[in-house]
Amino acid sequence: MNINKKPTWYKIVALLGMIFVLLTLVGCARLFFIYVAGQETITAANDGDFPKVKRLVAAGADVNDGDADLGTTALALASNRGYANIVQYLLSKGANVSTVDNSGKTALIMAASNGHVDAMKILLAHGIDINAQDRSGRTALMDAVYNGRAEAVQLLLSYKANVNMRDNEGKTALGIALYFDSSRAVITRMLKRFYAKE
Repeated sequence: MNINKKPTWYKIVALLGMIFVLLTLVGCARLFFIYVAGQETITAANDGDFPKVKRLVAAGADVNDGDADLGTTALALASNRGYANIVQYLLSKGANVSTVDNSGKTALIMAASNGHVDAMKILLAHGIDINAQDRSGRTALMDAVYNGRAEAVQLLLSYKANVNMRDNEGKTALGIALYFDSSRAVITRMLKRFYAKE
């Protein structure tokens, strides 16, 4: 009797084990690719590289992947930079309009802070919470007021943003505008037309 000869069942189990290991490695490689592609999509969105965003998403990148350090998504960064075409594309591919970064900021808060009205309109059309507050209690309206973005303030008011919400320091959008004195006079008048309180 040959001692090195293995029974058939043993060979089958060994083969199944090798197949399992191979499938596990392929699965891990796929997950790694999706992670890397997601991170590259975030960078491409931040850079405004629309063709690269489209290629990565078509290849399977997760449109809702967040930056490892800040939790910022491709949608948030595209909104922050005003790349409305990328914002629209990511939303059409299933990006979650309600995602927040580690500081609680939504894509709308980021777009409003920088006065990117076209991106804001797209986000609002997709049902983003206009009154969402970040961890400091600030809303898109408050950040738009703080940064002197009159057109963004006007848009948010036309969509019925709550003018009397307070941040964690107790300030309203009007209170923030009044802090800047005359440099926010136009915004102050807009807010007062909507019965804003200090």
